Amino acid sequence: MVALLCALLSASGAAASAPGHRQIPVGVSNVNNQTFNSDRYVYAIRFVLDRNTRVHRFFSGFSLEGTSRLGGRPHYAHGNGGRVWARLVQVDRKGRPDLDRVIASERVNPVRRYYQTLSAYHIYPYRTAFLHFNMGGVKLRAGRMYAMTYANVSRRPRQDWFSTNSPVVRASEAGPNGRNTVNPDAQGAIMGLDPREAVGWSVNRGRRWVWGRRVGGGPAPFSYMGSRRSDDGARLPWYAWQRSAGSRARSNQPYYGYRASGSFTMMVGRAPRAVTLTEAGGYAPVGRSAGVVTVTNLRTGATGSTAQLGSGIVKGGLTPPVPVAVGDSYTISNTGTVFKAEGDYFLQRILGLGRGSYPFSTVGYGLDRAELFALPHPFY
Repeated sequence: MVALLCALLSASGAAASAPGHRQIPVGVSNVNNQTFNSDRYVYAIRFVLDRNTRVHRFFSGFSLEGTSRLGGRPHYAHGNGGRVWARLVQVDRKGRPDLDRVIASERVNPVRRYYQTLSAYHIYPYRTAFLHFNMGGVKLRAGRMYAMTYANVSRRPRQDWFSTNSPVVRASEAGPNGRNTVNPDAQGAIMGLDPREAVGWSVNRGRRWVWGRRVGGGPAPFSYMGSRRSDDGARLPWYAWQRSAGSRARSNQPYYGYRASGSFTMMVGRAPRAVTLTEAGGYAPVGRSAGVVTVTNLRTGATGSTAQLGSGIVKGGLTPPVPVAVGDSYTISNTGTVFKAEGDYFLQRILGLGRGSYPFSTVGYGLDRAELFALPHPFY
C-alpha cells in the first residue's frame, strides 16, 4: 500500500544545486551488505535530484541470498526474507532522515518483490541485486535532500530477514559522501554524487544516526561496519528512480564493484555537449599506480595524456587538452592499475547501460565501466 503525504512542498533541504556539483564519476571498490535481523535497524539513502521529478518507483541494492526460497550463501538473509518497510521521508536541517514526515511508503516481502522486479524488467534468466518500491508518482523538488529508508517489520525479525547492499570506498577517499555533509558546495564529492548524498544507519529506530564507515554496525549477529584499522568500508548511495510506468529508470550513480582492477581502455560514446577535456584520472587500489591516463577523440584523433598518476582517486592535467564536440566519442586508457565497476545485466535492463546517459563500455569487458574519467565530464 502506498501512503502519501500531502504537504510535499515543505520538504527540507538546501536550495537547488547545479549539476556541475557532480564531477568525479568514479570511486567504488567493493560492495558490502547491511543485515536486518533486528527490528531496531534503519538504513537510509540520502539523495538529491537535479530536476523536479515525479517518482513512480525507487530502486536500490539488496541481497536475499540465504532465504529459504532463493538459497545461496548464508548470513546475507534468512527465512522468508522478512518484510521491508520502505519509507521515502523528508530530511531535517541537520541532514537526518525524519521518520515522522513520510512522503510515500510501501511494505512488501523482499523475496516476492525480487521476482516482481525480475518480471517487470525482463531480467530472466539472470538475478538482480536491485529491487523496486512503488512510490505512487510523488513529486520531489530539485536540489532538496530526501531519504529513502528501509526497516524490517517482520513479526520474527531474527528468523526472517534481508540485507541491503551498498558500494564501498575507503573512508579517506569518500570526501563529503562518507559523512553527514549538508553543504551543497562541499568539495571532493565522488562517484557522480551530489556532496550531500550519503548513507545513514540507525540502531534505535531512527533516534540517532551514523554515516559512512559506521553504517551496518550493531549488536545483532552478522552485523558489521567498515574497518577502523584499514580505512575501508565507507558506504555510498546506490539508487535509481523511474518517473512513470513507461519511462526508463534513471540514476546518478548506477554502478557497483567487486575489487576487479587492471589496465583498461574505456569507450565513451556520443558526448551530449561540447567540452574541452583538460584533466583525466582514475581510481587506483592502495599501493598501485593508475599510471599515465590517455584520452583520444575517435573522430578527430586528438590525443592528450597525463603525467604518471599515483594511488587512490587521482587526476592530472591533459597535455594537450582534447576538444570534444557534441556527438563525439572518445577513449580513456591507463598504463597502470585502476578499479573496474560492474555493469551487470540487471542494471542494463533497468537503466539501459551502454546508451543514453550511460554510453560507457570497457574493451574486453562489455558494459562494465573502468574507473577512468576525463573532466569536465560532459554527462553532468
